[in-house]
Amino acid sequence: MLKPVIQAHNLSITLDGKQILKHISTAVLPGQFYAILGPNGSGKSTFLKSISGLLPIGSGTVMHGGTDLLRLSAKELAKNQALVPQNNGMSFDFSAYEVVMMGRTPHMSRFYGPAREDKKRVEEAMLKTGIWSLRRQSVRTMSGGEKQRVAIARALVQDTLVILLDEPVSQLDLYHQISILSLLKELCEKRKKTVVTVIHDINQVMEYADRVIVFKEGRLVANGATDKVISSALIRKVFDVNMERMINDNTGKPFFISAPQSEVQVAGLV
Repeated sequence: MLKPVIQAHNLSITLDGKQILKHISTAVLPGQFYAILGPNGSGKSTFLKSISGLLPIGSGTVMHGGTDLLRLSAKELAKNQALVPQNNGMSFDFSAYEVVMMGRTPHMSRFYGPAREDKKRVEEAMLKTGIWSLRRQSVRTMSGGEKQRVAIARALVQDTLVILLDEPVSQLDLYHQISILSLLKELCEKRKKTVVTVIHDINQVMEYADRVIVFKEGRLVANGATDKVISSALIRKVFDVNMERMINDNTGKPFFISAPQSEVQVAGLV
């Protein structure tokens, strides 16, 4: 039986007097591509931040590989997981190459600069994310999508077993959405990485995610295999929209298309 790489038990988070997560108990298994789904304000980003150590835990526990998150030092955590937040905070005047190299910090000596291996990893990650040509450009002059790919490359060079991403493709054009999601999927399949990412596009979830974690109003609705968990009934329950499940003739995978909405649903959108 696979041991979870991350496990939350009775996790609750309160921010500014409002309870965002309510008694969440769930596990993340190794080598899987996880998508976190849910409406806006359902607790998706808060859950990701809490299991990454970015937010203080109100109550409950988060375990990383059998060790309490609170017992891990910042360096130990950086060797175990990489995080790509929604706001990458790239307002400083560093080149793209320098920012990506920062991801190698947990592996470098305090007294020496980047080694040959560090430089090799950085070049590989920048090529895979399509930003090698931007390596000398200041991140302050980049578009939101370019900064996002720099942040993803920085996470890749940390060479961690777990990669956590909060809406990593929301600012990317369609070509780069597909290339980044395909790259993350490949890391799971070929390098046994574990990817946990917030995604809003239900059909991207069906195409790439092995498993889904679904939230609504701060509560856990489901955690399981994507093709078994995501149904028209669940989408209606969680998102209050009607979607019809279809099968892609080329891949054999299910996908969803919009179905007629009720008058009550349409009125609620006006």
